[in-house]
Amino acid sequence: MNPEEIIKQCHRIKKVLIIKTNLLGDVLNFLPVVNFLDAEFKLEWLGWLVTETGYPVVKELAKVDEILVLKNRFFYSWKNLYCLAKWLKEKKPDLIVTSPQEECGLISTLALLSRAPLRIGYNLRRRGWFFNIVVPEGSSLRRVERNGEIIRLLGGKPENYFYIPRASLEQEQEFFKKLEAEFGLAE
Repeated sequence: MNPEEIIKQCHRIKKVLIIKTNLLGDVLNFLPVVNFLDAEFKLEWLGWLVTETGYPVVKELAKVDEILVLKNRFFYSWKNLYCLAKWLKEKKPDLIVTSPQEECGLISTLALLSRAPLRIGYNLRRRGWFFNIVVPEGSSLRRVERNGEIIRLLGGKPENYFYIPRASLEQEQEFFKKLEAEFGLAE
């Protein structure tokens, strides 16, 4: 799809599913995309597929309506994959967004099986054909800037969304205590 066609179709976006399943830092680097989607579109539903590792960040920092936590070894069971594909069919997202850290062929397949009219992904390992919007690689090596390419494709300016939503001081301290307790992270 060319950039003009992508922006024309953006006004139809009401339901978005983020497929960002990797580690804690990868989820944090993907928050600018979520900030953009939340600010620019009047979403009826925002879902996120994430692993247990990234769940605390998604739960605390993203304005998400539904979080599907993928347990370890989730993808190694056809029964689990069938249930996930069925869930995707029920949700009927208008837009599926994956990040450059998602190199798993199963993630790309799920995006395709979702039948979402817009599917944004990268051409990693020649899997770009799973997506109807392929993000150009660009020259940046930093993950957060690569994710900014998604914002640019959808008509936004990435620099306006590179922030982490602020909570109250109490909420922030409680969040860091959770991170320290669950993951052994210290300030």
